[in-house]
Amino acid sequence: MKILVIRIRNLASLEGTTEINFKQEPLCSAGIFAITGPTGAGKSTILDALCLALYGKTPRFRLAETGVEVKDVKGSTINQSDVRGILRDGAADGFAEVEFAGIDGSNYRATWSVRRARNRADGNLQSYEVALHNISSNVVVPGRKTELLDEIERLVGLNFDQFTRSVLLPQGDFTAFLKAGRDEKSSLLEKLTGTQVYSEISKRVFEKHRLNLQRLHELNMQKEGVSTLTKEEIEALLQRKDDLADLIIVAENKLTEIGKEIAWHEQLSDMQKNIDAASEKVEHAAAIKTASRPRVQKLQLISRVQSIKPEVDSLRSAQNNLQHKNELIGKLNDDLNQLLKQIATLEVNIRLAEKSLESNIQNNEEAQPVLDDAKSLDVRLVEISKQVGFADSEEKTAVEKYNQYRLQVEKKENEARSLDDKIRDLSKWRSANINRKPVADNESLILSKLQDGQNLLANSEANNIVIDSMTLAIGASQKLITAVGQEISSLGLSIAELTETYKRNDGLLSAIPINDVKAEENIIGMRVQDIIAADAHWKVLNAAIAEHEMLLRSLKDNRHEADSNAAQLTIVDKLQETAKIQRDTALSMLDKARLAIAENVEQLRDALVPGDPCVVCGSTSHPYAGHNPRLHQFLTELESSYKEVDKNYNDQLKTQIGLQRSIEQLRKTITTQVADLEKREKAMVGQKEQWMQFNFLFQSGDIAVHDRGEWLQNQLKSEKEKLKWLRDRIKDYEEGKANLELQKKQLDALGKKLDHQVNLAKDEERKTMSLKEQLSAKKEETQKLKKTCSHPSQTSTRKFNVL
Repeated sequence: MKILVIRIRNLASLEGTTEINFKQEPLCSAGIFAITGPTGAGKSTILDALCLALYGKTPRFRLAETGVEVKDVKGSTINQSDVRGILRDGAADGFAEVEFAGIDGSNYRATWSVRRARNRADGNLQSYEVALHNISSNVVVPGRKTELLDEIERLVGLNFDQFTRSVLLPQGDFTAFLKAGRDEKSSLLEKLTGTQVYSEISKRVFEKHRLNLQRLHELNMQKEGVSTLTKEEIEALLQRKDDLADLIIVAENKLTEIGKEIAWHEQLSDMQKNIDAASEKVEHAAAIKTASRPRVQKLQLISRVQSIKPEVDSLRSAQNNLQHKNELIGKLNDDLNQLLKQIATLEVNIRLAEKSLESNIQNNEEAQPVLDDAKSLDVRLVEISKQVGFADSEEKTAVEKYNQYRLQVEKKENEARSLDDKIRDLSKWRSANINRKPVADNESLILSKLQDGQNLLANSEANNIVIDSMTLAIGASQKLITAVGQEISSLGLSIAELTETYKRNDGLLSAIPINDVKAEENIIGMRVQDIIAADAHWKVLNAAIAEHEMLLRSLKDNRHEADSNAAQLTIVDKLQETAKIQRDTALSMLDKARLAIAENVEQLRDALVPGDPCVVCGSTSHPYAGHNPRLHQFLTELESSYKEVDKNYNDQLKTQIGLQRSIEQLRKTITTQVADLEKREKAMVGQKEQWMQFNFLFQSGDIAVHDRGEWLQNQLKSEKEKLKWLRDRIKDYEEGKANLELQKKQLDALGKKLDHQVNLAKDEERKTMSLKEQLSAKKEETQKLKKTCSHPSQTSTRKFNVL
């Protein structure tokens, strides 16, 4: 912080505006200066203005007694410590302004101002105002009064107390310091500098030092009271220490053993818990087994009766057939009863028909007169119809009645004819079946015997059907046994062949070191990946090398061209300098020649007198006094020569400028290429280091750089072929292994099928034996039935003989 300018207006004894500028001479270059003057001249006012502008308060107003009122204008009063009282009497306004350099490097202007009401000298004092302006950025800092004072304090870097101790000493404090004694100077200096805290620290340090000394003295006294050990006691204690160390080791070992025992017991406890849990599970499983015993027995029973299931099925089939035959016999008996009933009904119908026939004949005889009357009526109707034309309705009625009667007559005639036919048929049937009359008389006996015979026949037929079905079943079983035996033989051959093939393939697969092949395949695969990465990296590195070489050639060519142009430029500079001299000489000669033939020169030549000096050059010889054609020719030649020399000069100048530009462009290009070359060389170093990290590069050490790409491609092709061959072997092995697994599954399936067929053959053999036994029983039963049928009872025989 540095004070630059102090401005004061109407403060205390300083009337009007006062400015102290430390940026101007003589204060600008002065190192130390003094503010002098009589009392009341305003020396302290300058310091008060400095404090007011920066902090809004001053040391002497702060030290003034509070609560004391002083008189102001018009009988008003203000407090003695009020800083507004610094405003000069009779002034309407005043300010204190300070320009300073802040700790942030910018310059600021701080202003403290106060005024009276209505800007009149007799007005009441108004509140003071504070403003802050950043001079460096020309920005007014906004904010309230307290905020601006805090910001000024931050920019100054000191608060008010620090400022009045380090920068500004309050009036009277330094004088009191000079006149005071040694002790008073110390207190005053501490007051001025604010170093009382260090005195307090010194006192506390001294007190702490005193306490520590006292503590040290007490410890020394305690040390003197402690007895020292002799050498023997020390050795005894050391021996005791070693013994205790041994005991500790033994105790630790024992503790380790105890820990192991504890762990064993814990493990035993855990195992016992596991045993208890397992016992509970066993008991639970036993309970479940006990509960499921009926189901197990039922399952066992079902398993046992599975072998006789075919016989049971055959028995059920025979029973169903027997029931069907019984139903068929019952139905036949019902049909026979119906026939007998129909026969009885027919006999009754015959009797009724005979009676009806007799009745119809009688009715016909009775209806004969009516028919005769009808015939006579027909004749009469014909005659009457011719006569009575008007009676149409009656005629129609009569015709309808006639037709009805006629239909009735025809119907009766038909019925009569039908009855005649039935009577004749019944008479014929009765005559033909006269010998069956005893059958009708013994109907109940015949029916009972027929029923018995029918039952015996049904049983015999049922037995025959069962016998036939059993015979067929036995034949089918024998055929099935034969087919199963053939299939068992075929399965045995297939299993033998497949087993031999499986063993052969298994031996071939076992001979393949598949783990070594897979390991080699993995190594070759990694090598292929490395070669691919190396090939890609080599392409990048080779391109970088090619670009580097091309850039080197280009740089070399550019440098050679730059050197050549520089050498040529040296020559051109000399030629251009020579051409310039030639041009200047030719131009000078041309100017002189032109001057010789100028118009005013011609006039001067006309005035020349031989022997008199020339007014221009002073020569008495005047060779060009008259007209000279050779002079004009010479001037023309000079002009032509000047043009040629000037053209040559311009050409050399253009060549010089072109060479200079070319050299400058080449130098820029060379600089760019050198920088690019350095970058590329740095990049190539990293790429070469990465290239050297590939494991197989030791093989490419003797390969030329331009052939390494082709060598890498050949290596890649070779390794890929190896990899393909290894993968084909692995694939063949996997396929062979899959086929082997398939063959094993086929063997297992064929084994299961063979077992099934063997069991099936056994089952069929048992079934055949059972059927044969049943067939023998049925045949015996059929023989018994035949004997029963061939020897009926004597009573029945006698009755049938009578019949």
